[in-house]
Amino acid sequence: MTICIAANFAGGVAVAADRMISAPHLNLEFDHPSTKIRCISPSCVVLSAGDALVIDDLLMEGTGLAGQLQNPTVRIFADHLRSRYVHIRQQLANRRILEPRGLSFASFYREGGISRVPPELAMALDSNIQQSQLGIFLIVAGIDSSGPHIFGIDDPGQCVCFDPIGYHAIGSGQRHALLRLVGLNQHQNTSMDEALGNVYMAKRAAEVAPGVGAATDMLVITQVKGTIQIIRTDVIMPQLENWYNAHLAQQRSIPPFKLISEEQHDSPSSATADSASAEAS
Repeated sequence: MTICIAANFAGGVAVAADRMISAPHLNLEFDHPSTKIRCISPSCVVLSAGDALVIDDLLMEGTGLAGQLQNPTVRIFADHLRSRYVHIRQQLANRRILEPRGLSFASFYREGGISRVPPELAMALDSNIQQSQLGIFLIVAGIDSSGPHIFGIDDPGQCVCFDPIGYHAIGSGQRHALLRLVGLNQHQNTSMDEALGNVYMAKRAAEVAPGVGAATDMLVITQVKGTIQIIRTDVIMPQLENWYNAHLAQQRSIPPFKLISEEQHDSPSSATADSASAEAS
């Protein structure tokens, strides 16, 4: 239950997230001081939605080999996290399904254990493993030598590039955020300021969804004097909020259409008088 958003613009990526934390093992949701936007390199960030403890386990080992490369692409970071996702999902299925039966992934699949149990049980176990859901959603966003990129990672470990669309959102507020970005005509060639405004409006639109918090964190990844930098937007958050409230107030002050003409509104009894005269005649 959350909202995380990323949008490409001409020269970079703008990202935003709330701070609502889900802890299913405690059946709790609460705002937390920690941000959901994690910097994994000077040019790439990860946004996450789902069980906070599983996410922490997934990201605990950092960037692995990808972080040791001199100029890693955003796709390399995304592929590394996809591999970690698959590994954590297998570990979870192993603990929930195989270990209680004295089995493991190694013994069941690689050592032929699947052929040594009754066929009906083997099919049932394999089906449960394949249908096992980690329930974690990630956005990997950043810039490399080929420009800004956005990738999404989810069950069962698939990785999708959202560059052709130019934006992506995850969490319970996903639909609200995406609809707002569509309505605002967000695309890869918008300016940085316009993209910041669009992403902020999408985040605020998502707040009507259950489980989306009011707190907002935003970052911009862009090139400054030829160097890729991740820039915090804390300083301009009050300006964004004031701009959003002014925009909202303006929308509310202008009625979209008039059902009753001014003449009818000024003389509400005219229709009654006309009908009475028609009956008298």
